[in-house]
Amino acid sequence: MPFNTETWAWFKTAPLPVVLSICLTSFMILGTWSYAIDKRQAEDSTKVAVAVERSTVAAAAAERAEAKLDKANQKLDDLLAVILTIRGQELERQAYVASQLKAREAKEDKEKK
Repeated sequence: MPFNTETWAWFKTAPLPVVLSICLTSFMILGTWSYAIDKRQAEDSTKVAVAVERSTVAAAAAERAEAKLDKANQKLDDLLAVILTIRGQELERQAYVASQLKAREAKEDKEKK
């Protein structure tokens, strides 16, 4: 029902209970609509809060995983250093043994001549 001058004229001459009923109904409709919007906003804000909490938990888990990965990488680096040290010592020992054998062979060749 459009609100024009005729409607306003009828509204002014209508009995008070009718006017009050119309006002009360209008406020109830407006209140219900406002409640529905408020409820939806509350649901949306709850979803946002849950998403923020989940992202915070995921970020903390990622930080812990990164710390564990850094620790594992450090252990692997230490292990590699130990392996390389051992391998270097083996090569030095092999080189020493080879030089001793060559020296012995050279000494034997010298004695044979």
